[in-house]
Amino acid sequence: MARLPEALRPVWEPRVLTVHRNEMSLSGLLADQYRRGRRYGAYLRSLDTGKPMRPFRKVFRDRRNVGKLIKEGLSGKDRTFARLSLPIVWLALFAKSLGASAGARHGDTTEDRR
Repeated sequence: MARLPEALRPVWEPRVLTVHRNEMSLSGLLADQYRRGRRYGAYLRSLDTGKPMRPFRKVFRDRRNVGKLIKEGLSGKDRTFARLSLPIVWLALFAKSLGASAGARHGDTTEDRR
């Protein structure tokens, strides 16, 4: 959303719900995150800023924010469940980071575009 001009940024409407199709297996989740990372890395490559890119570090840094979001945004059973899910989140971020690194080096050559 940060790339959108102000006039095109979505407005929050609490009556609108978004349903995300999430992967149902760990291998599916990791493959999906890798593909997403690869597309992100290809986007970073297309910027051609002349600066050295560190896409792996840029994506994997998000793991720090996950704990903060859990602590500040959840309570009770939701917080406990989220904390127990952290190893899976870290694996997913690692897969996305690998994809971002590959995408930045080679572009997005994935054939499966959902």
